[in-house]
Order: sequence, then structure tokens, then C-alpha cells
Amino acid sequence: MKYLACLLLLAACATTRSANESPIAPLTATSATDALQQLHARRAELPGARSLMRVRAGQQSFKAQLRVQGDRMQLTVYTPLNTSAATLYAEGDRVTYLNNLQMTQWQGSASELAGSLGLFGASRPSDLAMLILGYPASNGTYEATPTGLAHATVGSIDATFDPPSLPAKHVVVMHGPQRIEFEQLDVAATDEPLTAPKIPRDYQPGGVPRV
Repeated sequence: MKYLACLLLLAACATTRSANESPIAPLTATSATDALQQLHARRAELPGARSLMRVRAGQQSFKAQLRVQGDRMQLTVYTPLNTSAATLYAEGDRVTYLNNLQMTQWQGSASELAGSLGLFGASRPSDLAMLILGYPASNGTYEATPTGLAHATVGSIDATFDPPSLPAKHVVVMHGPQRIEFEQLDVAATDEPLTAPKIPRDYQPGGVPRV
């Protein structure tokens, strides 16, 4: 019996979320206006969030993890072997990019990043992260249903949510001809502190990241 109890305990530990994580509850709105009010309130109360997702950009498809907390966001891109290929971190307007495959690093502003990745030109990177998760950014125009955002225009980018839900399940972000698709696989609220990644000493200066 003791052996069985240990096995059950281990199984529970393997399938439950971290103590710092909790599910994001769906909206309970009765109208689009009510939904937008709830979304703004939920964003203000959110301690932070984490999403494991699949990203499709052109001919590329890869898994990634998105984290956001306040004005900080971090996107970690994974290789097919689930090792870290690259990390994009932003705090406010400042951006750090680590290319772990080429062992290079780049630091600059969100406006510089927008020169190659136009979807970052609409607002702060943390606003874009919130939008991908299904929350409104700090500006923009929105169309909603009682279950969540249906469409958003923030600056020069357009985002479509299909289906409308919180957290978002499938988001397509367009910036001119640039199309990036985000499929959420697992999303949770988290209060785990999000801090800037350390830059390895042997990483050489690299260029602005591109899709």
C-alpha cells in the first residue's frame, strides 16, 4: 500500500501545475460590452501569465513559450528537440535577443525590432503578448463577443481570434503581408517573477532578429 501511495503521489506531481500557476477562468459576460469591461479588469488583476504555443510564420512552424508580467515579456523558441533555440526578452521598450544556435546576442529598442518584425511596431512588446493571450492592449480598437475578443486593431497590426475566448486559443496576427499564427497549447496565470536572461560571456554581437 505504501508503494502504491508513493506512485499515486508521483503521478499527481507530474500532472498538476506549479504552485505558482493557476488556470485562467473563462469570461462570464452577457454582452460584448460586458466582455470588454471584464477583459480590462482581468488584465489589471493578472499577476502574470505563461503560454506554451505553436507558432506558424510563413513556412516555419515551431513550439514556443510566451511569458508576460507587467511591462515585461519573454518569448522562448524551441528546437524540434525541445532545446532553447532563441530567447526574446523585453522590458518596456528595451529588448534583449539571444540566439542560442549561433551564440549571438542583440540589445536594442522595440522600434528597432519593428524594422524587421513589424508586428512589434504597434505597441510595447508586453502589450502584444497580452493581445496574443486574449487580453486587450493598452490602446487599439476591439470587437468582442461574450466569450472573448473576436478582432483587434492596434496601430498597424490586426489580430483575429477564432474562436473568441479567454484565454485565446487561436490567434492570427497580420502586419501588411506578414502573417503569424499562434495556437495556444497550455495557458496559465503565474506569479513567478519574470527577470531578464543572463547573457553568456562567449556570445558575440548579432543582428536584429528576423522571422
